[in-house]
Amino acid sequence: MTSPGPRSDLDTGAPPGRHVHATLLLVQVAFASLAVEGKLVMGPRFGVAPAALAMARILGAAVVFVVAHLALRTPRVTDWRDMLRLAALSTFGVVANQALFLAGLRDTSPIAATLIVATIPVFALLITAVTGRGRLRTRSLAG
Repeated sequence: MTSPGPRSDLDTGAPPGRHVHATLLLVQVAFASLAVEGKLVMGPRFGVAPAALAMARILGAAVVFVVAHLALRTPRVTDWRDMLRLAALSTFGVVANQALFLAGLRDTSPIAATLIVATIPVFALLITAVTGRGRLRTRSLAG
């Protein structure tokens, strides 16, 4: 691995700058608007298939991450095992997630789809407890 790029204001212990808050706000607006925008784009007026919309979003995100990687000079992944792990994780964590979410959104309302997404942490907590990988604690149950 190469050395990391320039340090950010988060690394120095300084409070995050306005750009960090603006970026977080932008990400939240983009994430929150997916259900409504996706429903409109997949509707009869535009007729975009869920898989096509998922691939367009993934391609757009890949371009943003490549530009950020080059601009920030972050370390490259050079180990083939790490690359294979990242490829498998991205296939299930991003590609399948987007495709299934958008396929479900096509058949339901944006509100129902958003409510289901909001329950993901609850299901993750329950699965870790049932499989023995974690324990239900008061703090985790409280959110």
